[in-house]
Amino acid sequence: MTQESAARPSPTAAPGRRGTWRTALVAICLILLGLVAPLSIVSLWTHYEIADSDRYVAMVAPLARNPEIQDAVATRLTQEITSRLASNGVAINDTVSSWISSQVRTSVATGAFGAAWDQANREAHHQLIGLLTGTSTVAAIRDDAVTIDLAAFIDLVRARLVDAGLPLAANIPTVHVEFTVFSARHLSVLQKVFRTLDDLAYVLPFAGLALLVVALAVGRSRRRTLLAAALVLALSMLLLWLALAVARYVYLDAVSARQISRATAEAFYDAITRFIRTSLLVVLASSVVVAAIAWLAGPVSSAVRRRSGAGPTA
Repeated sequence: MTQESAARPSPTAAPGRRGTWRTALVAICLILLGLVAPLSIVSLWTHYEIADSDRYVAMVAPLARNPEIQDAVATRLTQEITSRLASNGVAINDTVSSWISSQVRTSVATGAFGAAWDQANREAHHQLIGLLTGTSTVAAIRDDAVTIDLAAFIDLVRARLVDAGLPLAANIPTVHVEFTVFSARHLSVLQKVFRTLDDLAYVLPFAGLALLVVALAVGRSRRRTLLAAALVLALSMLLLWLALAVARYVYLDAVSARQISRATAEAFYDAITRFIRTSLLVVLASSVVVAAIAWLAGPVSSAVRRRSGAGPTA
């Protein structure tokens, strides 16, 4: 009997080994989930917000009402118009310059400016996407900066100046004046990143979901696995928020004052990254809620509730 007992395998050896590989697989899935989740948000942003013309225009449309953008555009238009009028023999003194500036600023506060802004950004977006995808070599990029054409705005202001009592403004020709909207340094790197993220937009979200499903299926305790997954997602969203803040700081620090004002750069950066910020906040909040529910449903919390509910006995 003793020899048979010694030859018989330990009943706990196999389950122990099985538990070890399960734990390792769950850990690997959760680590990969933490990497895939933020990349999924960025890839979806690239594919559905940046690469899509309609959504891009809708994303930057509110900037037409941004005081910093209006001021920057008005300043650029005033400089160009006064220069053209002076070349046509109009005496430009402080009074005339101030009056022209007032008319221009009134024009950029109208709905017509918003429509022209949308159209200019749509054209610039088509050119930019063509450059990023390699389908076009002509883009509104000069000196590492993405620009929009202010010709439509000049036509708008010219008509207003004529209506306001300056007939000589009708002699201002339609000129193509560039206004920088954001810097595009290291364009070759941006092209590679854009193409990669755009291609992965259909893969990464499903890969993240698959990793979560595998972790829940393999984990010995689904509640603990769900709690760990929620905490991993919350941490990854915090890291994405930190990366976004660092990228904003680096971008604004690299902006050339000659190309674009810091206020304009801030407005554009915040506008085009709004989808990422909103998405990470939604995932972060959802993860915290799921983690709280999973923890409260645990045996420790149940025991605490039972002890609290029992109270002292006589």
